[in-house]
This record gives sequence, structure tokens and C-alpha cells, in this order.
Amino acid sequence: LSTSYFSRAFKETVGQSPINYLLHTRIERSKELLKTNDSKISDIALSVGFSNQQRFNELFKKYTKSTPLEYRKQNKA
Repeated sequence: LSTSYFSRAFKETVGQSPINYLLHTRIERSKELLKTNDSKISDIALSVGFSNQQRFNELFKKYTKSTPLEYRKQNKA
């Protein structure tokens, strides 16, 4: 498959681009970990596939409107 064909077919099937799907999945998993785990935020970022905490923080805030630390404090189980 070509990259463009795959991307188009994926978006038609799933409703979003492959990269947006991947980012959304990573953010959702990190939200679970932030609620249930006392690991450092940098460790959670790495465990869900982000290469550094800064990028994780930026995208987390974009998707959730709060930082990972704020999210953890508000949603600690």
C-alpha cells in the first residue's frame, strides 16, 4: 500500500488520520495511568510512546485543556 492510500482508507474507516488516532490513543492511555499510577509524568510519557516530556505536555494540554499534573491532581483515583 502507498502511504497516501493507506492514510485515505484509514481516515474513511476510522474517521481520523492515522497520526491523530495514534496521538488520541496515547493520550487516553496516559490519562488512565495518571489516575491510577504514581509514576513520574516523564516515565508515563515515555511508556505511552512520546520521546520527551515537553512534547507530551504540549499534546496533552491540546487534547485535554489541562497539563498532565493538573489532570492528575483533579482525577486521582
